[in-house]
Amino acid sequence: MAGTRRQERAVLTANQYAQGNIEGLSDYSTRRLVASTVLTESNGGDLSIINGAGYVGRYQAGATWLADAGYVDADKVRAAMSGYRREWTWAESGGMTRFLEDASNWKDGLSLDQYKPPPTCRIKRSNATATPLIAPP
Repeated sequence: MAGTRRQERAVLTANQYAQGNIEGLSDYSTRRLVASTVLTESNGGDLSIINGAGYVGRYQAGATWLADAGYVDADKVRAAMSGYRREWTWAESGGMTRFLEDASNWKDGLSLDQYKPPPTCRIKRSNATATPLIAPP
């Protein structure tokens, strides 16, 4: 049933999408693409998703990306990854999850929970007459 729930969230997000059509696509095609992207890239619209290896958020950011972006301490990432040649190997060992859960590794008072968007950070329906993704029978 989890798949069905994800599909329902993807359709809901697409129906609420109010940013205009993607160039070259009709309203229907734009909404289909939004639904597909939400379903496959953000676990049905859950922007705070963390996968099994510890990659977080809509874009599945890893610790090295977060360090490059200035969110976590790059020196601490390098130290934590000591002995690993690749971030993925470190992540699969559980190292990245432990690293990101430790608030002392984040900069400027941030933490993993603060980095993830809150449940209220969702696409809001601004057009009650938006074209439905799937026309009713």
